[in-house]
Amino acid sequence: MSEIKLEVPIHHDEYTAHVSQMFDFEMGDKSITVVKNNLELPENWQLGVIYGPSGAGKSTLLGKFGKPQEYEWDERGIVSNLGNVSPSEATRLLSAVGLSSVPSWTRPFHCLSVGEQFRAKLARLLAETTEDDIILIDEFTSVVDRNVAKAASYAFAKYIRRTGRRAILATCHSDILEWLEPDWGYNPIEGVTHHSGRWKRPPIELKIFRGKYQAWELFAPHHYLTATINKSARVYLAYWKDTLVGFTCVLRFPHGHIKNGWRLSRSVVLPDYQGLGIGAKLTDFIASCITSGKDKDGNYGRCYARTTHPAMIAHRLKTGWWREAAGSRRAGNESKTGSSSMAGNKGWSVDSKVRYSFEYTGPKATEEHAKLFWE
Repeated sequence: MSEIKLEVPIHHDEYTAHVSQMFDFEMGDKSITVVKNNLELPENWQLGVIYGPSGAGKSTLLGKFGKPQEYEWDERGIVSNLGNVSPSEATRLLSAVGLSSVPSWTRPFHCLSVGEQFRAKLARLLAETTEDDIILIDEFTSVVDRNVAKAASYAFAKYIRRTGRRAILATCHSDILEWLEPDWGYNPIEGVTHHSGRWKRPPIELKIFRGKYQAWELFAPHHYLTATINKSARVYLAYWKDTLVGFTCVLRFPHGHIKNGWRLSRSVVLPDYQGLGIGAKLTDFIASCITSGKDKDGNYGRCYARTTHPAMIAHRLKTGWWREAAGSRRAGNESKTGSSSMAGNKGWSVDSKVRYSFEYTGPKATEEHAKLFWE
């Protein structure tokens, strides 16, 4: 088995002498640390993890692949700090790492929560590195809440695989391995490389209930449009592991040619849980309930949605459960100024806000689930 031996000189003084005498510790002239280096990479891989307790040698092994990058942040919003990428790419990168709270995009880095800062750093790394670079991250998820860690791990791994990038992470937390589903994992204490298939992501099971209008107060600060909703809206709340995580509401969609039409209005997932696809699961489910029932005249429900959010647009275009409705991709301007601060001074062109319109055509809900909407 290969080993890496780290040696540093010991400077003797009254303090080290006290430690030596107090603990009967024989102190030489050097401190020696041995790290097992039996890392065996598969031929084709995209995501690897070096994991184990503090002092195991994770950073030493990660350093064999290069030096993890650190970046400075200025007083502009984080969306303006993602290197030399276009405004549209900046928003895609932030969404890709699970930082989907648009108001947070416009805030300076130091004004974000610890979890939001962690995700912003991930987006910055993706923006500042090339497709040929191996992304290196030390102390991955070490300083964030474990729910944030799991959600960010899942979102990051999904982006790495979708784009064909490569990354190596060093972490002292093994609870994220099943959310990353790495191609290989190495624990220096064991000295054994484990390959893909060892870790499987657990399913995300939501409990969805009819809610009250007042629940919007918790979610309003994280939505990118107006902070009010129509008081006639039907509210639905999503719980994950008995914790409230998501919100959506539905309004009637009066139309001269559409019978029994409904439209999804505000949909928000709390920041700590963004990146797990909860918003998409919640809105898909409610849409399936709507289209599985009939009104008193026998007309099946029809569900429509309109959005400008890149993550939700990508989901609806990918699944095939939503077809683009009339007026989709129509440019509009809902801002008071008609301008964008994301272009900065780099000469990027910023398109007018393009709204995608969809109608749900996906799988129907069970009769029992449909009652959540129709009874």
